[in-house]
Amino acid sequence: RSNSDFKDTEQNTRVVSQEDIMFLNKLGENIRMNQDSHLEMPLAFKKRPCLPDNEPHAVMRLQHLKRRLMKDQEYREHYVKFMEEVTEKGDAEEVIDEGREGEKWYIPHHGVYHSKKPGKLHMVFDCSARYKGTSVNDHLLTGPDLMNGLTGILLQFRQYPVALMCDTEWMFHQFHVDEADRDYLPWWRNGDFDSALNIPHERTSVWYIIVPRMLAREARQLCALGGLRLHKFVSNDKAVLEKIPPSECAVNITAVDLSLTDQPLERALGIYWHLEHDNFKFCVIGKVQPATRKSILSTVASLFDPLGFLAPFLLKGKTVLQEMCRNGMGWDDPLPDGLQPGWEHWKADLANLEKIEVPRCIVPAGFWRITKREIHSFSDASMRGYGQCSYLRLENEQGDVHCSLLMAKSRVAPLKVTTIPRLELTAAVVSVAVNDMLKEEMNLADAEAYFWTDSQVVFGYINNEARHFHTFVANQVQRIHRTTTPQQWRYIPLDENPADYASQGLSVNDLVTSSWFRGPKVLWERQIPPPMDVNTQLPTGDPEVKKA
Repeated sequence: RSNSDFKDTEQNTRVVSQEDIMFLNKLGENIRMNQDSHLEMPLAFKKRPCLPDNEPHAVMRLQHLKRRLMKDQEYREHYVKFMEEVTEKGDAEEVIDEGREGEKWYIPHHGVYHSKKPGKLHMVFDCSARYKGTSVNDHLLTGPDLMNGLTGILLQFRQYPVALMCDTEWMFHQFHVDEADRDYLPWWRNGDFDSALNIPHERTSVWYIIVPRMLAREARQLCALGGLRLHKFVSNDKAVLEKIPPSECAVNITAVDLSLTDQPLERALGIYWHLEHDNFKFCVIGKVQPATRKSILSTVASLFDPLGFLAPFLLKGKTVLQEMCRNGMGWDDPLPDGLQPGWEHWKADLANLEKIEVPRCIVPAGFWRITKREIHSFSDASMRGYGQCSYLRLENEQGDVHCSLLMAKSRVAPLKVTTIPRLELTAAVVSVAVNDMLKEEMNLADAEAYFWTDSQVVFGYINNEARHFHTFVANQVQRIHRTTTPQQWRYIPLDENPADYASQGLSVNDLVTSSWFRGPKVLWERQIPPPMDVNTQLPTGDPEVKKA
């Protein structure tokens, strides 16, 4: 796979498309509050479709479901429970199929279990099911992505001493569809919950699932206006929970999974918020499987670390996978003997991740009346990989200093041979991008930003105003200049640069004893020393400089 950090041309920032505008206009003009205090809206069709009668396909899917229900009693009980709940809550309505006019399209459905929520069946109404080359989803506008990103949510979650989380009861069923569009959303089930599903005959019950197409961003206010119930509250502060009715609080919760998803995905590593000590910890799920390129990719890709706390450790696992790619190995080929010890050692080290604890709040107890906020980003590269790490440095009225790791990234160097200066410059660009994101997501626009590198060549590129570079370097330097000035860049010796860990990799024990989570000593000094004098002259014959 190509690495987007190494393209010669800039990638365009995603903009709102004409279809996105059409989607927003359609919902904005037609959304309304119905008599049951639920938001009701039309399906956002590109244009109203003429769908074929997909009864043969729906019947086939129903037969598959029936066989599973008859074989698995527990699965059947959970399915029946869902059907009862969706009916009792009024999120589906019964209609008679006989004499129904117009197109007859039926939505297949099935259930899947969440790997971390045993006994909870996640219902999937398959609007992407295709028949004769089409499906309901094919005719719907996707709309712009208005969701808050998971990384941004976790960053904001760390900013204040008291944290509060809750869930929205049956959120996806609280947004209703206009009656005129409900004929596109029927699904079959037999009216008798105590029997297995039957294939419909002359007189059949058809049920509508209410499909949501929008989510509320301002949770409490908008949820209340839309008839949504917030419940399962948890907090690190017991005084906060005492003000919430006990019936609305989660029971016997000591840790919260921060993957923030109801999708039935299985991860090898999850990040948890432990309430009593108010810190982040990691939970590792072991899985025994042969060491092949496919299984190694599965393990590495399933590690959930959105803020990059474990970036130096994860780089070592990614390196094994890349070596297999470099050797041209197939997906099911076994791991070569030369890579076996490294992979086994890394996999065994996974269990040690459970020892790592990261404070949730970036402001320690009692550290208030903050007078200065600074973001310090460090970057580095090697032939193995490149990476960066960003720290928030705080000063209070007493002159005390506190530093916290905010975010980090590590990436393996591309298979295509490149130079260390290009890798160092790319790491610097990643630092700038992370800094821009941190300022936006954490509302730190007024925080001073500084960038540290141990590469004199990078300083030469950034400070050069007269020389013309080849396309790749020219674009990278332009990206750096867009949101930073040369005065914001500082030199740090290699042995003091924490980003060296992100470019080389570390074991768990080395990660814990290093300066990775706290930042280098220079950030903890009450007065950061003035910038070192660095020679910014580019050497004669630099291959990135165009010849006159």
